Amino acid sequence: MVNSISVSFKERADYYEMEYAAKLGGLLPDASAKAFEKVLLLNPNDLVNRARLLGYYWKYYKQLVASSIKPDPEKCAKRVEHILWFIENASGCIFAGNFYFACDPNKDPDSYKKVKSAWENQLKHDLNCSQSRVNFAFYLLDHDPKFATNLLLEVRQIEPLNEWALSLLHILGHETGLVLPLPIYNPESQLADEILESRVNSTEQMLDHWSFGSAITKSTVDTQELVLKKDHLDIWARLDILRWCETNMERANRLGFDPAVAQRWYRHALWILRNAPHIKLILSSGLYVCFGEKIPTPFFTPVREAFIEAVSITRKPVQVLHNAINFLKQNLGIEETKKLIFPLQAWKNLAQTNRQKLLKELNWTFKIKTIFEKNLDLNSCSVYNDLELQKPSFPSELSMWADSLSLSKANYLGYSYSTDCARNLEAVLTSFQTDLISTARLYGYYSRRRQSLDSMQFLRYQEIMKWFIENVPDSDFVSEVRIYENDDEELLKSMRTLWQKQIEKKPKNSLVATNAASWLAHCDNKTALEIAKNILEYEPENIFAVSLVYGLSADCRNVAYQLDFHDPIFEAECDKRIRNFPEIADRTLATICDKIELYIYGLLYCLRLPLPSFWSNEQALKLNPNDAILRCEVLGRCNLSEQLRRPLIMLNPELARLTTRHILWLIENVPHADLHFFIRHHEVEGVPSHKKILAKAVKAQRKIYGKTVAAYRPQFPKKKKS
Repeated sequence: MVNSISVSFKERADYYEMEYAAKLGGLLPDASAKAFEKVLLLNPNDLVNRARLLGYYWKYYKQLVASSIKPDPEKCAKRVEHILWFIENASGCIFAGNFYFACDPNKDPDSYKKVKSAWENQLKHDLNCSQSRVNFAFYLLDHDPKFATNLLLEVRQIEPLNEWALSLLHILGHETGLVLPLPIYNPESQLADEILESRVNSTEQMLDHWSFGSAITKSTVDTQELVLKKDHLDIWARLDILRWCETNMERANRLGFDPAVAQRWYRHALWILRNAPHIKLILSSGLYVCFGEKIPTPFFTPVREAFIEAVSITRKPVQVLHNAINFLKQNLGIEETKKLIFPLQAWKNLAQTNRQKLLKELNWTFKIKTIFEKNLDLNSCSVYNDLELQKPSFPSELSMWADSLSLSKANYLGYSYSTDCARNLEAVLTSFQTDLISTARLYGYYSRRRQSLDSMQFLRYQEIMKWFIENVPDSDFVSEVRIYENDDEELLKSMRTLWQKQIEKKPKNSLVATNAASWLAHCDNKTALEIAKNILEYEPENIFAVSLVYGLSADCRNVAYQLDFHDPIFEAECDKRIRNFPEIADRTLATICDKIELYIYGLLYCLRLPLPSFWSNEQALKLNPNDAILRCEVLGRCNLSEQLRRPLIMLNPELARLTTRHILWLIENVPHADLHFFIRHHEVEGVPSHKKILAKAVKAQRKIYGKTVAAYRPQFPKKKKS
């Protein structure tokens, strides 16, 4: 069995938020850009931060093109270097067609020729890659329309209905005879029949629990499209596809959106509205499942009409109106939505209580200025420390990819899968490695029902478990692919042997060993304890092993929601730091932190930072510790990740330490900033001893700066006791 399977740069680039990373690059201070260039030499496969640097250089390139400024040779060379890397390594990713790759032949002819030549050479290798040709056509669109047209006609020879080619050929004045959106044929009956109604109910139960828990990649979308060919009533598959479409709709190109994604969204949105418009497309928490983003006008108009039609004929108008109001409000605004909804007979027929509830939803507005709308001068407080950095050491490639996909959440989603969902998925899932998310979901379904599986299902369950242990033994997820003491004894024996083989292959790999110990802790306490103690022989300060030894020795296997052990080495490190806090803090940096609204950005998924990018951000912060946005991202990634690993001890102790170090930095350096959120949040999610460390830090700073340090904000007052 192969232990490291290649994951293409294209596949990764199409999954990570490259657009958002490049947009954030426009805010990057010079010191951080310099830091990332240095870090990238040690970690060249960091896609997210390479995209961020392209956004940084684009800010200067726009000024060059719009004025008579003489090009900065160093900046132009660096920018072209990153563009050429993407063309060589990920020419077929959607991001490579964005304006961040544009070069002006008049202002910067050398760069234009280099990039054009690179595209031409790459297309000789990508003979059947439509997206590479579309990306090259975008590059040529304004400067060589004839060449661009020929490329797009080649795309149509490969894919006659390619939405990118149809959209761009129209811009170039070439008649195609087709206009987006392409017509949708829907032979299914109107509204939900008895079978579909039961599917709606089971899907809504899944939505209530796991609607935003599981990531979705293009390969997962392809799997779900195959599911729908076998069973067009699988609503969950459609909602999966719609959520993926909503996330991937917007693009930084001449169109402003991805027409292929828009067409896919349109097709499934119309099916939902014609067959199950009363499903909870918008949840009670105010989060959108698949109808939240603003939709391009040609696609919006027929969907609006479908909503109005659904409202007029459905037996459950309240939920359909709830869906329609939120969707229309997003696309038309509140006043136009009122003009559209209020004249409808279905609205007039509503009971007063239902109408009041929907009016409240309609009039509710929530607007915070985004980070891109604020006047931030991040250079005003930047520093650059020219330190020596060590090369990173990462888990295997497939394990990193598995961790990026948050397979733990996919696994939990599988717990809620209906028999229909699992049966459909099993029928089309031929290769585990091509769609790890669907594989993890299927494993979750079998795991939840392991005591009642028939012989064929049990063999499949065992096959998936074995595949994960053999192929991603050093991933965060694999320790959750587990069995228990009362499970099949033969299965336990074979899996114990399999883990032993993985440890023997990589005897000094503590990730594999700690995963094995954590996995075996649920069914073989003795062996798990031996493995954990062995780790401490070659890594005596490995915090995973320390916590495992503590938990297993104290027989704390069922204490899944705390890491209640003493960490004297880390506490001593923090005590020393707190005692040496300086008495002068940077108020300029504190002001910038408040402008960014640090307490909100810490909650973001933060680009779903993959491990290489997370490592790069950490190194960049060593070189420029004053980059508040990077610190937000790292803290956000810690908050997201620390709950995803180690079923025995719940929290990742290394991430808990890292989170505490970053919060201490904030308390030390920007005590005047609004930091209460981090203290409060850490009390809820953090490790008990770490809460004491932070309390000590806050107390030390309050002696110097007063009670405003980490105090309650006016927006979050303490509740008065009744």
